[in-house]
Amino acid sequence: LGVAYVPGPSGTMTAYAGRLWPVNPGRGQFEWGTVSTFYPDGDPETTSVDGDLQNSNGGPDTTFALLRDRTTSDTSFESDPTARPRVASGGLTNEWNIFSRAFLLFDTSSLPDTDTIESATMDIVLTAKTDNFTEAGSMSMVTSSPASNTAIVLTDYDNFGTTKQATDRTIAGLTADSATYQSFTLNATGLTNVSKTGISKYGIRSTFDNDNTPPTWGGDLFSAITFATAEEILAGDKRPKLVVTHVAAASGKFFAVF
Repeated sequence: LGVAYVPGPSGTMTAYAGRLWPVNPGRGQFEWGTVSTFYPDGDPETTSVDGDLQNSNGGPDTTFALLRDRTTSDTSFESDPTARPRVASGGLTNEWNIFSRAFLLFDTSSLPDTDTIESATMDIVLTAKTDNFTEAGSMSMVTSSPASNTAIVLTDYDNFGTTKQATDRTIAGLTADSATYQSFTLNATGLTNVSKTGISKYGIRSTFDNDNTPPTWGGDLFSAITFATAEEILAGDKRPKLVVTHVAAASGKFFAVF
């Protein structure tokens, strides 16, 4: 046991002397790879950006659909130390007050073109959260496509996808302590959107907003998180990060472990 064999020149199996990767019996494959971590640029941005866009109450007749379906926002928070994806109701019956969506872009062009993306997480540190609608709120990780990779403009409000790149995170299940990273583990779709040649573009929006499922209205309620951006001012480094495990192309060797 613990000996690896590799086919020799004559086809016979000979003992292999070299590095052996640990085996994961549950997956039936070798575990190996390189872990690379990427961050959005802080101000001034050079290749990537993060921040959020906010649409605010347009008057007493502002409906959920009106705020959700706008193509432009009224405020951009590109250089703030936090971003605040959220949905908030107003004080008048059936009035909706705020929709915000957050961009997170990462320059992942240093990933080797021939590597396989094995897994990835997008990690953020929350400084606050509010979840007081009748229905429990959650956050969805989606793709984004701002007009520029280094700036967020008002007309980018509509430049978010709705296809989920990871399992939704319930607000109740997120820790908001200004210290602990909270992870979105990318699904198969999310992994395909990790770029090996350019910018990986993601976003976070309230699941109520993303799925177009308004919660039961109540006055001045929120489904919201606040997280540190690349301009964060917390103790230590609490910038958003994309952590990618990638595997080099197989060498063509065959190993049998006994």
